[in-house]
Amino acid sequence: MPEFPVILKKLSGEVRIYEPSRSKKRYRVVYKVGLKRFDRVFPTYEEAKRESEAILLKLGTQGGYSLQLSNREAREYLDLKLKASKRGVSAIDAIHDWFDATDFLDDPGDLVSAARAFGQKTQTQSLSLEKAVDAYLCAKSTQLAERTSQQIRLTLARFKESLICQMGDLTRSCIRNYIQSLRNKRNAKPLGPKARNHHRTYIKGFLKWSAREMLITDTHWLDLSKALENEKARNVKPIHIHTPQELEKLLEHATGELRVLMGIGAFSGLRTAELLRLDWNDIKDRYVEVRAENAKTRARRLVPVCDALGAILKEFRNVSGPVWSSSPSGFRDSAARLYREVKVTKHPNALRHSFISYRLALTGDEKSTALEAGNTPDMIFQHYRELVTKEEAKQWFQIK
Repeated sequence: MPEFPVILKKLSGEVRIYEPSRSKKRYRVVYKVGLKRFDRVFPTYEEAKRESEAILLKLGTQGGYSLQLSNREAREYLDLKLKASKRGVSAIDAIHDWFDATDFLDDPGDLVSAARAFGQKTQTQSLSLEKAVDAYLCAKSTQLAERTSQQIRLTLARFKESLICQMGDLTRSCIRNYIQSLRNKRNAKPLGPKARNHHRTYIKGFLKWSAREMLITDTHWLDLSKALENEKARNVKPIHIHTPQELEKLLEHATGELRVLMGIGAFSGLRTAELLRLDWNDIKDRYVEVRAENAKTRARRLVPVCDALGAILKEFRNVSGPVWSSSPSGFRDSAARLYREVKVTKHPNALRHSFISYRLALTGDEKSTALEAGNTPDMIFQHYRELVTKEEAKQWFQIK
């Protein structure tokens, strides 16, 4: 065994090997590169000497540069070299380019965002609003309920026909002016706040999708979104509901499929569009199923069949096919005729509003009522709370 410390020298390099101590049974290899001292350990003297000779060789031929790198630093350099080579540049050129690019920025961390914004701007310069809207409608065609999809198509059709421009040319002011200029197609009267908010919602959804698909920059989207903030809808129309006596008249004079839909609307609260999409397979003994593809919210829900509704449905055992076999306009005409016959005033969505009001009064639970109605608890609580008494609710659900 040699005398320790073993000193190995070659040219200007020097490596020392120290024997193990009582507490640390390892051979230490110590050397310097510049002013930095390195200390490595090995289990056997043979390994320590072999590594010392390799270190001496590197110190003599390479100036010891590679020896100054830790394992982590070496891995980082090799990763940088690989990424740079894939782009046809050397690692040192990539580093120099980074320094040159960040000289134009206040914060070097903004380099990626600046490059992404530049790339997005280049993409959007030649893309028209019309083509972007068509691409959005195509992407969303299978994700939305039919009625919602139709409303979005009509809204965005007006939008792209009114603003013939490139996506990059859209401005906050032109969107704001467009919204304020909207008029009812039937009577040419300006749209009210609620209708304008619907347009804002659909346009906002389109622009948000455009930013996600990099058809406009994130900065551009944030700027445009400021023109799409909803305004307060004043003069909100009051909710009209039927009395139990009015419902009794309606069900007494309604016949066939119309009686079924009136009963489901009154005792299950389905929207008119949901009613007209019902199939007899959706109507079970204990509940009415609103399938996801038929629901406005695209979420499946089950509404319990109460005794009053069950009494109406029992007349239609072993029936198959659509519950309403005629057209939507046929239903509206039949319902309007029925209301005139029994001399009950017809209000939009009165059966649905009535169901929610009486159901909430009966259960006192806006969450369960919201689940059955396909709405949110906040909306239920805000618009339907305390419209009727619990006694009136009991009368409503006892009608047969």
